[in-house]
Amino acid sequence: MVCTTCGHMEFRYSFRELIKGKHPDRDDWLVSRNRRLDLDLLGQMPPRGGWSYRAQDELSKIIAQASIDEISKVVGFPDWLGFLGLGFCYCEHVERSNRRLTLALVPQLIILVDQNSDAYSKLNDILNSDKLILHWGDLELVEKGIEQNK
Repeated sequence: MVCTTCGHMEFRYSFRELIKGKHPDRDDWLVSRNRRLDLDLLGQMPPRGGWSYRAQDELSKIIAQASIDEISKVVGFPDWLGFLGLGFCYCEHVERSNRRLTLALVPQLIILVDQNSDAYSKLNDILNSDKLILHWGDLELVEKGIEQNK
């Protein structure tokens, strides 16, 4: 979760922009390949586990509104799962207390996986629990379940 090869740095800065209420379609959006030098204007990034509870809460509200169908149309499989995983990773602490991402995204994921897969069992257990959450590490299992369904 610390490499920059996949654009992780840009995701972190994008998350910060989203938390501030900005949108990628607006002119004041700073995160793009041709504006890399402007990223310093957004300030120093906290480490992965160092995002404030408020920041995680705001980000999880935004991600919970995401349509997996729309994301998968823009980003190919399995990359969109990795992008989703970054969101879960950066909202990990708040997710343990509110399950917002779990409740919003697991129903979208379960219809994509093979019903005989371990991923389906895991997602079903999460849906039928009041305490379990989907963790970013679970998305590898989801990826296998989607591949089984093809």
